[in-house]
Amino acid sequence: MSTIDLILNKLKEKEGWLEVKEIAYLINLPLSEIQEIIQFLSRHGFVTVDATGQKVKLGHSMDEFLEEILQIEIEEYA
Repeated sequence: MSTIDLILNKLKEKEGWLEVKEIAYLINLPLSEIQEIIQFLSRHGFVTVDATGQKVKLGHSMDEFLEEILQIEIEEYA
């Protein structure tokens, strides 16, 4: 699983704001690497970062996208 997938999965599990440093801890990767990926995801609208840059959550469109993928996987494996 890619680092992006790991980050998105952690955000999906949380269903709300998650501290960037907590994501780094949970995934066991350097904070700087997580921050760089989150900046990329934010630029493309996949996540929302708070005003301080310390917390992140799934962007609305990404949350809907993940739900659609989950539904497709459920249907395919049922």
